[in-house]
Amino acid sequence: MGCCLKIFYFTKQQAKQNYVALNSLNNQTNQQKQIQIDLESQQNNQSNQNYNHNTFNHNNRKNISHFDGDDNHDNDNDDNDNDNQNNDDDDNHYEDNDNNNSNNDQEDDDNNQNSEFEVNNNETKIQCLIDKLVQGQIEISNYIMEKNHIKNIYELSQIIRRCVGIDKLNIRLNSNDISDKDCEILTQGISNCTNLISLSLHLQQNQIGEIGLNSLGKEISKLERLKTLSLCLLSNIINKNGIQKLFLGISQCTNLDSLTIDLQNNNIGENDDFELGNGISKCGNLTYLNLYLFKNNLSDIGTSNLAKGISKCQKLTSLEIDLTENSIGDEGFLNLGGEISKLKELNFLGINLKNNNVGDVGIQKFGEVILSFDNLTSLIISASLNKITNIGCQKLLHSVSQCKKLTQLEFYFSDYKDTENEIQKFKETFSLCQQLTHLSLELSQSLDSKDDIKVLSQEQ
Repeated sequence: MGCCLKIFYFTKQQAKQNYVALNSLNNQTNQQKQIQIDLESQQNNQSNQNYNHNTFNHNNRKNISHFDGDDNHDNDNDDNDNDNQNNDDDDNHYEDNDNNNSNNDQEDDDNNQNSEFEVNNNETKIQCLIDKLVQGQIEISNYIMEKNHIKNIYELSQIIRRCVGIDKLNIRLNSNDISDKDCEILTQGISNCTNLISLSLHLQQNQIGEIGLNSLGKEISKLERLKTLSLCLLSNIINKNGIQKLFLGISQCTNLDSLTIDLQNNNIGENDDFELGNGISKCGNLTYLNLYLFKNNLSDIGTSNLAKGISKCQKLTSLEIDLTENSIGDEGFLNLGGEISKLKELNFLGINLKNNNVGDVGIQKFGEVILSFDNLTSLIISASLNKITNIGCQKLLHSVSQCKKLTQLEFYFSDYKDTENEIQKFKETFSLCQQLTHLSLELSQSLDSKDDIKVLSQEQ
């Protein structure tokens, strides 16, 4: 409607300008006619002079006097016409100013209407986003922020605050240069959603440190109904004080039974993982725990401290730990197994030891510990790129074959030196595992050995 109004005023203004131009043209035409009359009079006077030379002086004077008078009269008329023209121009000028003011006022109205429309349109988008979040249809991501013109973490936090009835929230803001202050602002918005049962925060590759983790733990502690928490803090600035403050808040969520924490590539050392183990030990109601500690400089001492904390969670039924690319040897792996064996309710265990320093002794002792798991039904072990030989591998699998309740086994050991004799030993070992319903073995790059294992699995 604003465009139509603009067109209307423009047309009216153009019509007035045309009217002014027409009046000016008429005035110019009248002046030209008057000049033509004067010229005809001059020609008549010249004819009279030729016709009667004797009366030239008298007529000439009379004509001159007449022309002088006509000139003065014409000049007066021209002056009047000019005055009228000037008056018309002044009137037109005021009319144009009035029209310009009207146009400016209309443009201001249109701009105000457009601004109001944009505000209403943005509010509609925001409300639509909130509805989808509450219904669990989408997760917050960089794409969603850009699509909905959310400029910064503060605006996002204000939107999350309005999702009061939401019970499940997924946020994925990786590589966003999120600082400690940003983390504080974001989590303040999250803590307002007191009905949350499930929260997933993916904040990897940011700039979150001790202060940010303190805010995160503090705000999470306000979510009394929270049952499932997943935190991805890969490649941030994590230290032992930050971990301590984070778990101080998490441990106050008494209904929390599922916890996933990704702390990969944060250079957590021996002292730091003590705080991690101590923090986990305070989450006594956990039944599911998933830890990603890839590339954190964990040693045998650090692994033992971590394992002691985990063993305090006596309700655990599922435990998965990724310890890839650390400095764990036989002692650390054996202590890990010894502490885990105290979890009598455990039925699923997954351990990734890829690229550490575990040898035959450690893997064999761990196999013996496996026998003490009364309720273990699923076991996944990845032990590639260690110091384990065929002997250690055979010892572990022999122990596993005696776990009567084990129904699912996945074993990844790409360093295995496969020969026809070794494959036959595997067949003999697993022929005793009548209870297995799922078997997945990766022992080398040899297709022949894999085919043999596949046939064995089918026979089971």
